[in-house]
Amino acid sequence: ASDTSPPPWLNWATAVLLALGFVYLVGGFHDLVTDDTLLCTLQRLKAVVTGKTQTEPETNSQHAFDVRMRWLEQKYIRKGINPYDIEFHPENADPAIGRIPGNVASGYPPWAYVTQAVLVPPLSYSGVRWYLAFVNALAYVAIGCWAYSVGNRASGRDAGWFMVAACLACAGNAVQLRWGNYAAIVMALLICMNFFSKREQPILAGLFLGFAMLKPQNAMLFTFVLLARKQWLAVIVA
Repeated sequence: ASDTSPPPWLNWATAVLLALGFVYLVGGFHDLVTDDTLLCTLQRLKAVVTGKTQTEPETNSQHAFDVRMRWLEQKYIRKGINPYDIEFHPENADPAIGRIPGNVASGYPPWAYVTQAVLVPPLSYSGVRWYLAFVNALAYVAIGCWAYSVGNRASGRDAGWFMVAACLACAGNAVQLRWGNYAAIVMALLICMNFFSKREQPILAGLFLGFAMLKPQNAMLFTFVLLARKQWLAVIVA
């Protein structure tokens, strides 16, 4: 009988990658919910433990920059104002809301104004940051479950955990969380699309693909998956 046991290096590689992924995710989620630098937060914790006075906190205003952009856009949309008009003509900004930083298009298609309303509810800026942290956490759970299932089907449990570790140990996770990007959420939506597509539930598959079109540069090609499976209703729904 052939030896199906995993190679001896696999568990070591999994442990290293999981540790790296943990660092990336902790740093990314930290920057998503606060402007404090990670070093500043560690100093706060040290001050609490030791009872010493904390020094002046260091902040980074670029944390969650995308979240702030989307939050401002949605505030204008709820007033019936096209946020692109404010972005390119800041002199017309509502003083109660403020101008939208930058002078280039946000990179999201017009229909994202509707679909991203689910991701940017009418909360405070801080509230939206924490809400997106929760949604991203759910997205990473979905990604992890998918990765485990792929590896487990191919070569067993150890390969499944290796796949999870490989997905998490990507520097892009820290970057997209720091900026408040939708990359992980879109990937999770595409995983759900494929899940329901395989189970012949075209309406749900189409809905998830439609929401994933927040970033059409990532999601558009997955339309061909549904076309190849001849799931026309899913394509129409999307």
